[in-house]
Amino acid sequence: EGQAYLDNNAKKEGVVVLPSGLQYEVLQTGQGAKPESTSDSCTCHYTGKLIDGTVFDSSVQRGKPATFSPSGVIGGWTEALMLMRPGDKWILSIPSDLAYGDRGSGSKIPGGSALLFELELITVKPASWMDWLTPNVGLMACFILYQLYNMFGGGGGSPEDKKFNEKFLAENQVKEGVTTLASGLQYKVLHAGDGDSHPLPNSPCTCHYEGRCARDYPNGKKFDSSYDRGAPIDFAPNQVIKGWTEAMQLMVEGDKWEMYIPSNLAYGDNGRVAGCLVFTMELLKIKGRSKPKSKKDD
Repeated sequence: EGQAYLDNNAKKEGVVVLPSGLQYEVLQTGQGAKPESTSDSCTCHYTGKLIDGTVFDSSVQRGKPATFSPSGVIGGWTEALMLMRPGDKWILSIPSDLAYGDRGSGSKIPGGSALLFELELITVKPASWMDWLTPNVGLMACFILYQLYNMFGGGGGSPEDKKFNEKFLAENQVKEGVTTLASGLQYKVLHAGDGDSHPLPNSPCTCHYEGRCARDYPNGKKFDSSYDRGAPIDFAPNQVIKGWTEAMQLMVEGDKWEMYIPSNLAYGDNGRVAGCLVFTMELLKIKGRSKPKSKKDD
């Protein structure tokens, strides 16, 4: 049904069909510069519909535009936004593989749905280092505190510490419920979420976490905790240490895992910034694109 709609729509006057399958029609032409990076901040008004005309989301109805980066939205939007200028208003006809695929999204968007959007790009703000830093203050604090922690006697990369960490991981991997991956990363599922997809490497995610050195596990000193700060933080899997990058792409919304991360997947064995780390991490929300959970994940 969705493909039949797209096939018919492609024949209409004024409709442009891109190689990806994305279709758009220009309602209003704006001026100014297109986004230069998928990390740029775009402020938009939009209304999203199913092909039968059912509205499933609308910033227009809420009376407030939305701001996001092209990298943090569905593929059809990413492609369109990188072609638009401030003031442009387009009708997008998006195949399901550039939207939410066979999994759909919640109760409002069935799997396999082609989607229609009236999208107006209001402003584009070029990305800057502050755009990365602001949502990642917690991660920066984590890194700085961890280094200070080591400088003043915690953790460490001495032969004794390395021996302790190796022993910790060897003993931990045989414990009930612990999974060891080929990379050496270990994890235990504390709570299984009901999400149906995994984040992509550049998909912003909202998470809660706390971290300890292995020597301080399970109830000793934490070197960082978003729980203690009282607020979760946002970051993408490709913005963090390797152990987090790998684990996050295996998680779904609602998952809460305990991760046991070897030093080569954390901060390495360079001087005193070393050691196995233990994190409790809770994936609260995937805010960007995601890939469907496969049956083998269950």
